[in-house]
Amino acid sequence: MLSSFTLSFTLDSSGKLTLPQFTPIYTSLSTQAGSGIVSSGILSLSYSILYSCSLSTFWTGALASFITISIVALVHASIKTFIGYRNRKSPLLFFLNFMGTYSLWLFYYLLFMTGYWFLFTKTTSSPYLFLPATDTTFYGAFYALVAIMVIFRLIWATIDKSDKLNT
Repeated sequence: MLSSFTLSFTLDSSGKLTLPQFTPIYTSLSTQAGSGIVSSGILSLSYSILYSCSLSTFWTGALASFITISIVALVHASIKTFIGYRNRKSPLLFFLNFMGTYSLWLFYYLLFMTGYWFLFTKTTSSPYLFLPATDTTFYGAFYALVAIMVIFRLIWATIDKSDKLNT
């Protein structure tokens, strides 16, 4: 009768999982005709790790929310430009207003998406212990949005600061 067991894993120097061991502890052993008792208390264990993650539904939601954020930023910049125009400012400030509002909205979009990704990959019933392999379609899109956000914010801050110094 099996009273307890120990399952242990060993990592090699590169961090790969090697040598899993399953050690059963019996209170009593019975034998059957034609089979014997394994002399060692350590049995081998075969394993395979399957990382299954489909980004098909993630991309649909991410693209829809990105389009929504872009439209909201466009409307926000248009309203800001219209208010400025009514206060005798140039309508060409739309481009500057768009860079400022779009970078702001993009910051919150990226913050939300990284929080969503972290939350739903770390707190699910089957947590992902390893990050997905570097994939240019996933990480590349994120890095491109971060670059656009930073460049727009730097341009907006530089022009907006010099405009305030001139007035």
